[in-house]
Order: sequence, then C-alpha cells, then structure tokens
Amino acid sequence: MAASVSIDEYKVGVICALPLERTAVDSMFDNYHDLLPTASGDVNTYSFGSIGKHNVVLASLCERGRDMRRSFPGVKFGLMVGIAGGPLRPTTKHHDLRLGDVVVGCVNGVPSVINYRLGKETSMGFDIRSELAEPPEAIQRAVSALKTQHQREGPTYLKRLDAMFRKNPRLNRPQISVDYYNQPQVPDYLLEADFVHPQDAAGCEGYRESVDHVVARGPRFLRDPPADVGTAKFIKRREDSFTDYPNVHYGTVASADTLMKDATERDAVYQRVKRQRKADVLCFEMEAVGIVKGRQCLVVRGICDYSDSHKNDAWQNFAPATAAAYAKDLLLRIPPEMVSKSPRANDVIDEG
Repeated sequence: MAASVSIDEYKVGVICALPLERTAVDSMFDNYHDLLPTASGDVNTYSFGSIGKHNVVLASLCERGRDMRRSFPGVKFGLMVGIAGGPLRPTTKHHDLRLGDVVVGCVNGVPSVINYRLGKETSMGFDIRSELAEPPEAIQRAVSALKTQHQREGPTYLKRLDAMFRKNPRLNRPQISVDYYNQPQVPDYLLEADFVHPQDAAGCEGYRESVDHVVARGPRFLRDPPADVGTAKFIKRREDSFTDYPNVHYGTVASADTLMKDATERDAVYQRVKRQRKADVLCFEMEAVGIVKGRQCLVVRGICDYSDSHKNDAWQNFAPATAAAYAKDLLLRIPPEMVSKSPRANDVIDEG
C-alpha cells in the first residue's frame, strides 16, 4: 500500500538518464508513495518512495532537473545513478575494473568529476580546464564510513542487490532478456586497445575465442561477501576459496557530451587526466557533464562496457542494478538527522 508523504519531506533526489537505470533505482525502494502534485509548468514524471528512513524522489535526466528543484525545494542532495564505460587498466592492483563493477565519483585530493572535452589547445597539447561538482561534505563522510563498514562486514551492497531480485522476480528471468537485470551469461572479455571491432561483424563471439586479441587478466582477491548472499548468481566461488563479485572503486569520473567508443582515445584521455590532474579516470560517461561546481551531487556508475568499439548492450541492465545497490547501501548508512542538518540544495542538478 502506498504511503502519503508531503512534498517538504523529500530530502534526496535521484536522477537517471535512461529508463533501464530508472528501473534499477525504482526497484531498490523499500516502500512506494502516493503521487504528488508538482509546481506549475513542471512536466517531469516522478517516482516516489523510501529507502530506509529517507524519502526519495526519482526522475529522468532527459526531463528538466530545474523543475525538480522547484517542485521539491526541500531536497538536500542528489545522486546520479546509471551506467558508464571503464578504461583499460587490468594490471592496476586496486582498480582492476570488470563489467558490473561500480565506480563512485568521490576521491580526496583530485577531481571527482571532470569534463575531459572542455579546455584549450596549447603548444603542449590539449589542456583540460574543467572540474565539475564535488560531492557534498556530508556525503563524503558517509562514503568514508561505508568503506569502513565494507571492511568490517563485507560488501553489504551485495545484500541490497540480492534483495532486489528476490523482491522483483520479474527482473530475474533470463528468458525475458529485455527485463533481465541479474548478471548476464555473456562472458566478460577485455580486448586489446588496438584491436578495432570489424565493421562487418555483428558480435565479438567469433574472435573472442582466440587469445590473439584478448587481454589476460588474473583472479582478483576480494574480501569475503556476506554469508547470506553466498548463493547469489553474481557471486562466483573459486577453487582457491576466494570469490569474485561486482566490486566498488572510488575515483574520478570522466564526462563529456559524446560517447566514448574509441580505445585509443580512451587511453589517451586517461593519460592526459593523469598527467594534468594527477587523477586516475575510472570510467567514462555522458551525464555528469551537466553538473557544475557548487551542486550537491554524487555520481554512482555501473560498468557496462570498456569504452571501445566492441561496446554492446549485454551488461546494460546489470550495471545500473549494481550501481543502484551501492546507492541504497550508502543511503542506509546515512542518518536522517545528518541529512536534515545539511544545507538545502536547491541546485542539486543542473541541466546538461
């Protein structure tokens, strides 16, 4: 049964760019609320619900973020939850990204979100001149506390993911591929940066069987998952007693208004940001570019491809599900009183 909550009681706003991302976040709600009237001229279509003790209003990025701020002036901060492409760095010990992993745009000392297309050409090459919004201080403290919780209790966001599939069995039927949000059967192949997808090839299955172009990746040694999700499909148990599952990485999100599908350019941008901003780019996406400095927002992204010419849709449902699971885990870690004490963020998200 839907609950009745007033407009002023919504303190958290969530923005998703794609319907499949919105479905993942909506499926994380603990309870659903009655629809509310919005400000005059607001054409957005909202979803309302609660996660833990937080009342959440959900909308799509293609709709107008400014209208959300007018209709729900009590919102304190926002989350951008969705998908992104990962870079090619399999030898990095702490950031060996795999499909389904989560990237959180929250890191100390370097930009959390950067527009890698905005800058100027110089005699030394392209100079990036854009750093976008940093997460609000309250969110940064909560992220730090959640890291500690994961060290002590294991990756508790996996419990949120497992609960989502148990609560929404319609999203957990592989026969209905368009609605299937669990980990797909499609293998997670990482291909060499200089190997371009043949234009006449519909898929990658044929040459992925060859080791000529597949990047060798060793096992990851992750902390043990919570015991009560040990049988979940997205947790793979190995003979060495270690497990693999969607891992979480904290670092810089690279954003622009164009889709990254070129492995050579992907690696060049990574090196440029590393050299100029001393930051490790962990993913590429297109929506956070609309956030400007001063906006109270955290970017959470699930990795659905490797930002190369082999990009496909096989992991596009599971990736936002893992991102939404982390977002829920974070909100459950934030005391409601901490949100209430935060400054009102009437500029949660700026239009892209």
